[in-house]
Amino acid sequence: MYTIGQVANFLGVSRDTLKHYEEKKLVKPKRDEKKGYRKYNQFDIHDVITTNFYRGLDIEIKKIQEIRQSKSIADLEGLLEEKEAQILEELEYKNSFKANKICESGL
Repeated sequence: MYTIGQVANFLGVSRDTLKHYEEKKLVKPKRDEKKGYRKYNQFDIHDVITTNFYRGLDIEIKKIQEIRQSKSIADLEGLLEEKEAQILEELEYKNSFKANKICESGL
């Protein structure tokens, strides 16, 4: 079992982030009965890593909650396909913008 500080340092996230994930029910660390300290096990750490991965893809907390609740591979696949489409659309827009700027500058 690990403390919130140990997990924060190990994963490179803030304590506030871990508390926020707990508040949103994305991770559920145990509590020390006497002192009330959070205690994270390997499954909690996995949940934090997974949540950070999704957040790194700019997936909203609400969507992450939905995926975690459904536990459906099809739902996860759909979400990732949706995110891929958004990224490709954004990339296409940026490339188009860049091409227009190059044409305008006469290069």
